Amino acid sequence: MDDATTQTDDQGQVQTPAAHVSTGLKEQGPHLVPEQPETQDLVTESVPEIELAPEVKDAGVEVKKDEPVILEEHEKAGIQPSGAGVPVNIPQDLKAWPLTKSQAMGILAVHKKVKESVAWLAMLILRQFKIAERKA
Repeated sequence: MDDATTQTDDQGQVQTPAAHVSTGLKEQGPHLVPEQPETQDLVTESVPEIELAPEVKDAGVEVKKDEPVILEEHEKAGIQPSGAGVPVNIPQDLKAWPLTKSQAMGILAVHKKVKESVAWLAMLILRQFKIAERKA
């Protein structure tokens, strides 16, 4: 019963080795890349212009622009629409902190250990006030 394809184990059971499984990737020909279409076909506008049907236009529907309407008095005051990528600057004095500078100093007078969370918070707030004073 022992031949080249079967084996017996110590308990006398016949075991057949697993068949070799191949993905066949080595036997394929060269991988050909399909021709790329023109870049004009690939690049499209992210928000295409909306075209309304005649019945919808007759009903009074209009296409609105994404830009806000700026009145003449606003233009005279120097107001201009900003783009979507313009960051908003918040002045330092308008930031709200959980403690005032005097409250933070009072907490540090009572709580000396940094391991106490309220002392850590007070130190952090005082540090932020020092940074703001240096910038000003």
